[in-house]
Amino acid sequence: MFGEKNVDEATRNLSYAMLRHKDGHLAQSKIFHYMKEREWYEAAWIAALNSTSIPVMYVFGPEDWFHVRAGFERYQREVPRAKVAELARGIGHTPLWEAPQAAVDVHRDFLDSVQ
Repeated sequence: MFGEKNVDEATRNLSYAMLRHKDGHLAQSKIFHYMKEREWYEAAWIAALNSTSIPVMYVFGPEDWFHVRAGFERYQREVPRAKVAELARGIGHTPLWEAPQAAVDVHRDFLDSVQ
């Protein structure tokens, strides 16, 4: 779940506990249906991202096991007006836990740039 910049044991344990709360881990297969929705609605979602007047941003952790580099690069091609931020090597799918200050900094920079 985490990149090379692993979080401390307490955070890993908290993450696991949240996943297991009320047997939430058993529901994962039921909620991952959105992967099919990504295929079904892809064209509409990309069109919406390209036509909205609301500023959009993609924050990418290069060690992300789920949203891999190819997806990040594709997003950059297909939504060229969007701001993008690639975090430092070693940061994965959970930058708010792995590198909270870096995550705050890129979001703050983004918000400052659109005001």
